[in-house]
Amino acid sequence: MNVVTCPHCAAANPEYSKFCNQCGQQLTAAPTVVSPAAPHVLPMAQPASGKAVAALVLGILSLVLAGFTAGFFTGIPAMILGKLEKDEIAAGRAPVSGKSLARIGFWLGLAGTVISGIVVIALIIFLLARVGAVGPFGHWPHA
Repeated sequence: MNVVTCPHCAAANPEYSKFCNQCGQQLTAAPTVVSPAAPHVLPMAQPASGKAVAALVLGILSLVLAGFTAGFFTGIPAMILGKLEKDEIAAGRAPVSGKSLARIGFWLGLAGTVISGIVVIALIIFLLARVGAVGPFGHWPHA
């Protein structure tokens, strides 16, 4: 397997990588040799990808909507996007700077989905108890 050397930090990356696994910089098509005598300057990190940002936003929305039993609608997509982005980062096809955003979005989406599930179950139990106490037609059942 061929290796591409990052021109910014000299880290070895798989040849198909678009971004450096070490510093997150975009890799150029032609490998560049870094001179050991040159001063080492830390490069600016690449911005996070759209999937990582979307996972975070959807994860936050899932927590906000969890009390309204709608956290499923944003929590599940947050988990999916977060997982996809973490896989892309691990494969070197997305910038490393989105790793934390994708991870946080995944876990917030999971939390929002679980809380929504608990709220739905509590609502069903409440409604069943209410129907059982009053009866299905709104008046007290006869003994």
